Parts: sequence; C-alpha cells; structure tokens
Amino acid sequence: MNAIRDEWKHITSGKFILLMLIVPIIVAAAFGYIFQNGIMQDAPLAVVDLDHSNYSRQLIDKLNSSQYVKVVDVFDNYIESDMLLYNEKYSGVLYLPTGTECLMQN
Repeated sequence: MNAIRDEWKHITSGKFILLMLIVPIIVAAAFGYIFQNGIMQDAPLAVVDLDHSNYSRQLIDKLNSSQYVKVVDVFDNYIESDMLLYNEKYSGVLYLPTGTECLMQN
C-alpha cells in the first residue's frame, strides 16, 4: 500500500500532473474548433452518371446546389469507387445506373 501512496505522490508532485490536465483541454478545444457545427459542409463528391438522362443531370445540379455537397467531377463511364476514393480527393462517390429516370418515375 505504501508503494501506491509513494507513486501517487510522485505523480502529483511533478510537472506530469499539469500535463495530464492541460493536454485533454487543448485536444477538446481543437476538436471543437474542427467540428464546429457537427456536420461536414462542401464535401467533395464524385458522380458516375451511367444514365445520361435529363433527370440525372437535374439531380446532379440539385446536389451541387446543396451546402453540404460539392460535386467535383462527373464521370460518364464506369469507374471503381476504390480508384476515386484512393487519394482522398472525394469524400464519396454516387453511382447513377442506367435507367435511374425510369426507376424514380415508378
């Protein structure tokens, strides 16, 4: 039991206790600043448009006008999402398959 008391006195007597109290406060403040609203805004999005319809173009325009998503690139042919997400240029990839317009009308 004396060993535990000695260790506790040693920990609280040095500069370590100050470090234990200040570092969590700094980290919490940094994360609070980074995630101010708790949401991501202008997240870069890649769209793979295999439908090429008027509806898909309107959907892409509507997504791009949102404050949460920014459509960075639109691809007309099939591309694997792993290739697009590899360098972290995009936060997400949206696939619009052939016949999207028909699916949404039903």
